[in-house]
Amino acid sequence: WHNTANMLFVDQPIGTGFSYTESNDGYAKNDNAINIDFYTFLVKFFTLHESYSTLDSTTGIRTTRPVMFTGESHAGHYIPNMISHILEKNNEKNNKLIIDVKAAALGNPWIDPATQYDASEFAHGMGLISKGQMYNLKEMHKRCQTLLKSGRLSQKLCFELLDVIIDSTAAPGGGRLLMYDARKFSHHSQSFPPGHEAVERYLSRSDVKGALHVQDFKNNFLECTDPPYNALAHQDGLSAVPSLIKVLDAGIRVLVYSGQYDLICNHVSSENVLNDMAWKGQAGFQTANSGVWIIDNAPAGYIREFQNLQSLLCLNSGHMFPMDQPKAALDMFTKWINNKPFSVGTTKLMSSDKVPDENCHTSHRR
Repeated sequence: WHNTANMLFVDQPIGTGFSYTESNDGYAKNDNAINIDFYTFLVKFFTLHESYSTLDSTTGIRTTRPVMFTGESHAGHYIPNMISHILEKNNEKNNKLIIDVKAAALGNPWIDPATQYDASEFAHGMGLISKGQMYNLKEMHKRCQTLLKSGRLSQKLCFELLDVIIDSTAAPGGGRLLMYDARKFSHHSQSFPPGHEAVERYLSRSDVKGALHVQDFKNNFLECTDPPYNALAHQDGLSAVPSLIKVLDAGIRVLVYSGQYDLICNHVSSENVLNDMAWKGQAGFQTANSGVWIIDNAPAGYIREFQNLQSLLCLNSGHMFPMDQPKAALDMFTKWINNKPFSVGTTKLMSSDKVPDENCHTSHRR
């Protein structure tokens, strides 16, 4: 991807990767803290590297080169909030740096837990559970949503909506379905992604730390660390939809791409989130027809879009589409960066102009 764009990787929130704090009070405990930290980083980056911005000598205001955000999974929560915060800072009086955010690409994103905790429709479509089991999970999901609406944002009942599906696939003495890829079995999810242990060993070497100028980092590099998660676990069920609506209504391009076989952040629940969002283009997006994304004369996925919102289903991949299908992922990234179309046309199957909400949808299925 670095051949297509200038890539800047950020270890965040504090405690992730090589970023660290020497005090437990340093971990971000809410979205506002995360946004402030990230915005501070961006301001310092563009101050240090002035070649990535242009100065208006009349106003004294600097405007950065076009900035685009990408991330996967929980980035679906982080990125909309970060961009919303940047837009607010851009509009502040006496602000001397405009961060010119143009687009965001969210891979298998965790955007709205109240909707996405429910994996029953996807699991039934995959043949993992029966229709009766799906209805039972739908009832559990209603109770989960009631708890979330009351402000109780970290609930065992909500987590069980996925856990019971995975547990139902367990083989005696063997593995169980991998939540990140419904095609695979695993003894434990910590084995995903494959090869992460080798990356951790490499990045923990003293010579590598020196090359990255993090030689003072006392710990070994870990793919996942507990302290930043623990500091934010109390808001697990918090939605990023309000921020995503602000981003879309500001005209910023948003691509949501989903691996076909991801269970935990599956494409069905993501589609439900996007359909339910009350942004300016909601009606047009709900009735937009899909197009086929072709690579090497074969389908690589299916795209649905309206105005500045795109939803892309990526075939033959799980939670980490770029890992499973690197060639297709590069094609996607290149098209997204350059705002090029994914499809030359749309399907002949028309969408209804009446898209039911989730409750009606559940009733209809009964």
